[in-house]
Formats: sequence, structure tokens, C-alpha cells
Amino acid sequence: MNVNTIALYNFNQNLKQTSYGRNNLNFRGIDFSYSDLNVIKSENMEKEIKLQIAAKKQFENLINKKGRLTKEEFENIGKYKKQILNLAYQKIQRENEITGCMPPKTACDFALALKKFLDENNPEGYKIISIGTSPDIIANAIKYLGADVAYVPVSSLRLISSNNCVNNTIKDIEHYPNLKKVLKYLEKNGINKDIDKKDEKIVIMDITHKGKTLKRFANLLSDYMGIDSDKILQIDLTKTLNKIDADNQKDSDKSIFEDKAVFNYTVAEADGRIGKLSSTPHFDILDDSRNDESKGHIKSEGKTDEELFEAFENYLNPLARAYNMLIYNEIDKMIKSL
Repeated sequence: MNVNTIALYNFNQNLKQTSYGRNNLNFRGIDFSYSDLNVIKSENMEKEIKLQIAAKKQFENLINKKGRLTKEEFENIGKYKKQILNLAYQKIQRENEITGCMPPKTACDFALALKKFLDENNPEGYKIISIGTSPDIIANAIKYLGADVAYVPVSSLRLISSNNCVNNTIKDIEHYPNLKKVLKYLEKNGINKDIDKKDEKIVIMDITHKGKTLKRFANLLSDYMGIDSDKILQIDLTKTLNKIDADNQKDSDKSIFEDKAVFNYTVAEADGRIGKLSSTPHFDILDDSRNDESKGHIKSEGKTDEELFEAFENYLNPLARAYNMLIYNEIDKMIKSL
């Protein structure tokens, strides 16, 4: 017996020793039922506490695992799924304001719309390259839906001086050792000239403000990796999502996204909230000293290429893993409702 059960038991025994308790069977019957109910209530409470403790432990193990949250991990959460999703939502609310401007359902809506758009416009197939931290949330969701996605950590590509970048083509890559490492990492992930032998498109995806990052990355793929430029499709997420929504409104006279959803996503990216939920680390290609590992960056200094690539893939961001749980859950609910 726990303390609550013992206290209730002693209370009832004392009550039954009184003349009123001994002689009034109805009272004793009521009293006995009341006691039983409270013991049951106490036992249920104890079970609930144990359940919450077990769920909390599993949740902490899940979010503190290295690398991005996989579909298999999410599908195998098991019996504590409801409690774990609640813990994930609480964590996001406490530590990031993103739930106010881009709730998980919005990320799910974006992913479903983009996947449909890419499927319809690229029947021969496609492989997505998610550039940096900005598109990471959407790319994860699209991958959960079955798309082939590669993630490349690259920051500051747009900041390369015009002295060394003419018409968004980098003249001398030797000036940027970290950028050379990024291209090696892409090769490791199967992005090379052999892709030209396949019919699929290479879809490079990012949120851009002036378009420099996408254009420069596309030129890197063609100039330094030998990929046919006609096979490269540039997707500016803001423009593409707005186009998808506008086209849908022509057909159905209604938006497929919540009011200002794309605008809010862009604002959250600009002020850094989106980046804090990324499973892809920052990797500054201009100056390695700017890569502060205490702030979600990966440094190349002192690492072999293999060690660096492992650091990219084992990047730990508990907040990102928690947020992706919520998005994957929304996708599952959406698919079941179709």
C-alpha cells in the first residue's frame, strides 16, 4: 500500500469503530464504496505518474539522439506517443516562438503542396538538395512523404564578394576551402556528373531574398561538378509556395494555406527562428572562425573530411527533433483523413 491508501484505510477503520458506523449499515456501505473509489483513484494516479515518467524518459532519449529524426524512429515511438507529442509541443512553446507563426500543421500543408507540385512537374523523377538551415523543416517533411532528399550545410554563399563572383559564378573556388569541402560532401551523397545518366531532375531548394544563393549553388553544380544545368531546377520556397497558392485560388477560389502563412514563414526565417529548428547545422564557407559550435555551427578546423562529414550528419539539435515529431504527426493525420 502507498501512503494515500494506508491513510484512507485507517480512516475507514476508525470510522467503523464508532456506534454510528457499527449500527448504520447504509452509512457503512456508502463509506466503504467511497474508500474503494479513492483507493482506485489513488492507484490510477500512481499509474499515470509512472506513465508520465516513462514517457518523459523516452522523450528525452529521442530528442537527445544525434542526427535528424527519421521516419522509422517516429513510427516506432510506441505506446507513449500521445504523451511524447505533448512533451514535444510544450518544449517548442517554451523555447521557440515558431508555434505562433508557423504551427506544425502549416509546415505539413507546405510539404504536401510542394510534393504534389514537384511530382506533377517532374514525372521523370527528382532529387532534392536542401541548402542550409532555411528549408530544412520543409525538406524533412517532404522526405517523410517519400521524396529523395539530400541536405547540404552551407552558409554565407550569397556573401562572396562580387570581385570573385561574376554573374553568380565563382571564379576561383580555391579561395574557399570550406566550400570545396561542401562539394566533396555532395559527391559523398551521390550528387555528381553521373546523375546526368538518369532522367531525374536535381531540385535545389532554399528561401532566398535576392536569389543569389540558389543561382550560385546551381552554377557550382554545373561548373565544378559537371552536372548539366538543364537538369537543375531552382526552387525559391517563398515564391513557389505563393505561386502554388495563387494557382489553386484560380481553380477553387480559396487559399490552401492559412492566412499569411507563407509571409509568416519568411519572417520567421529572416529573424532566425526557423534556423533554430534545423537539423542541418550552419557551416560558414567564407571564414571558418565564424563557425561557433556553441551556436549551431560546425567547424572544419582540426577535422578530416570524414570527421567533418560525420559531424554534419550527427549534428544534435533537440529542438529540431521535437518539432519534427509534431510535423510528422500532422502528416500522418492528414494522410489518414484523405
